[in-house]
Amino acid sequence: MSHQPTIAELISINEKLKKQHEEDVLTITKLTAQMGHLQKMLFAPKTEKKKVLYPDDADSPEISLFNEAEAESDLPLETDSAQEKMTEVKAHRRKKRTAKSREEILGNLPHKKVVHDLTEEERICQACGHPLVPMGEKLIHIEVTYHPAFIEIIDHVVKTYECRECRKDEKPHIVMPKVDKPVIPHSYASSSAVSHVMVQKYIYAMPLYRQEKEWANYNVPIPRTTLANWVILATDAWLMPIAELMHRELLLQPSIHIDETPVQVHKVKGKANHSKSYMWVYTSGKYEKERRIILFDYQTGRSGDNARKYLEGYNGYFHTDDFSGYGKLDPNRHCLCWAHARRQFVNCKVPGISSYEGTLVQEGINRIAAIYKTDNLLNDLPPETRKLMRQGKEKKQCVKGKKRNRLKSFSHGLKRFSPQFCPSPVLEEPCSIP
Repeated sequence: MSHQPTIAELISINEKLKKQHEEDVLTITKLTAQMGHLQKMLFAPKTEKKKVLYPDDADSPEISLFNEAEAESDLPLETDSAQEKMTEVKAHRRKKRTAKSREEILGNLPHKKVVHDLTEEERICQACGHPLVPMGEKLIHIEVTYHPAFIEIIDHVVKTYECRECRKDEKPHIVMPKVDKPVIPHSYASSSAVSHVMVQKYIYAMPLYRQEKEWANYNVPIPRTTLANWVILATDAWLMPIAELMHRELLLQPSIHIDETPVQVHKVKGKANHSKSYMWVYTSGKYEKERRIILFDYQTGRSGDNARKYLEGYNGYFHTDDFSGYGKLDPNRHCLCWAHARRQFVNCKVPGISSYEGTLVQEGINRIAAIYKTDNLLNDLPPETRKLMRQGKEKKQCVKGKKRNRLKSFSHGLKRFSPQFCPSPVLEEPCSIP
């Protein structure tokens, strides 16, 4: 006869099954959230704007995915005024974008006046035969003309002079005018040609092999290797001294913003072509009016030692994201970024959850949005004034008649919450507060 489990054993088995069920539910929830997070990374819009995160807000218009071209083509190409107009958009109102007026587009450019006149025969009245007299002018239309680039070969020739009297005394004296040295010694490159190659490559992203074809179209078959040599030699001779001076000036600024981004560089010694290198960018920031400096520093790796060496001797504050490599810098002068702190909340939003009302996700995004709003109101003020007003507006807020520190309140609130209050368990790392 088989053993019949006792009530105590059944209760124990039931508890184990309940615990296993809870673990399975948690695992399924995590896997579902992770799958949604990956789908979001692959297919969802990459923007982090609040109006996209919360499209139901009255001031946040929906984003058009499939009829953008048709919607944009309804805008007038030219208008006589650029005044803001209102248009109805699905139960809410927003400012209608208008094209710039002709005066705004063409007003500051040089104009060439072309007068269309009657011939001598046409200046006779067809009704009575008397001559016609001018009565004024009328603007019919304005057009923009484009003149393609043209190539000009300039032969620099100097005239030489000699003193015939000195020559008689067998003491020849020859004089020639001074001529500016070429941009690149022993090269036919001009400053305009080299600058054109650099602008096309680094501003308009046109590779040298395409520029080679462009020069060939002008009957100047310059090999791409020659174009590459122009870029390298002119940079070393003319631009690097300026970059070094800018670097020294940058280290004198009170604050520096730093970021790094991966790039693929071919034919790097000791690295595969598919491996990542990094371009580090250092800038004095948009609020620096007199010496706004932006410098790029190429490195083969992402180690924080790259930033440490580049900023050697710097005594100001540096502003970065929460990349661990910046831990190599002085932590007492390290300022973190609100945008990257905000991203931790944005990444918690996954498909399948219709509302985030009352969650830490929406609370965090809303609080940081309030800080952004305050900063935007202070953009045009001098740095010291902006600092004082920011401290007054962002750090102090009045709640039920009591002043509270907004930033400390936000930080304290985050520490009180545990990860289960976030509707997505994808992110389990703590959020760094700037």
